Amino acid sequence: MGRNSSKAFTLAECVLAMALLAMILLALVGTTISSLRASEKSALLGPATQVSDSLMNRTLYQVANDLPAGTNASFWGAAGLWRGPTQETIGGVRYEYVIYANTVLDAAGGPLGGAIPNNRVKKVDILVWWWEARSNNGQRQGYGKMQVQASRLVEEHAP
Repeated sequence: MGRNSSKAFTLAECVLAMALLAMILLALVGTTISSLRASEKSALLGPATQVSDSLMNRTLYQVANDLPAGTNASFWGAAGLWRGPTQETIGGVRYEYVIYANTVLDAAGGPLGGAIPNNRVKKVDILVWWWEARSNNGQRQGYGKMQVQASRLVEEHAP
């Protein structure tokens, strides 16, 4: 029994335990922050989808009723970007959006319904961004894509 057995931790064991504890705490903090960001993003995703649908309905109403005058002709003459970028604040959130109107082409490359007057079809796309994500290709650091898109096919009617 010549040696006393010590029940205390060595300095190396204490440093190792503290380092392990610090890594576990950092992992927990990182997971919590990621979870909060995902929750915040999904809370805004629903309203942004409603905003894009509302903008689509309003736009198509304006085109169908030529409000203001010239909207219908401008829409059916457009190829690509039709409106935007435009900003609106809805529910305290600033949304930015663009509207694309592209004529649908048939297999031969001409406008679908081409020879018949007032018989074209357009594909309308509305892209909506929030949190100034448009300037960063729709992304926000730590949140991912901050945009939604609504698309619809619209047929032309005789005036």
